[in-house]
Amino acid sequence: IHASQVRVGDIIGTRRDTELRYTVKLISGPQITPRRWTFFCRDNKGLDYTSTFGEDDMVRRYAKAP
Repeated sequence: IHASQVRVGDIIGTRRDTELRYTVKLISGPQITPRRWTFFCRDNKGLDYTSTFGEDDMVRRYAKAP
């Protein structure tokens, strides 16, 4: 999906098929030019991660927030 469609609580990962899953805790963005979204996430081990996606980047969503 496009980065603009990700919501807090979604479980996301990279476009590559891996076992890594991240729960989105906070979203910053988009920045005005170029448009970029920063996702603050936590994995199933409790480690925190930050990822930034641009206008042309796609995100894999495994589960949608309830």
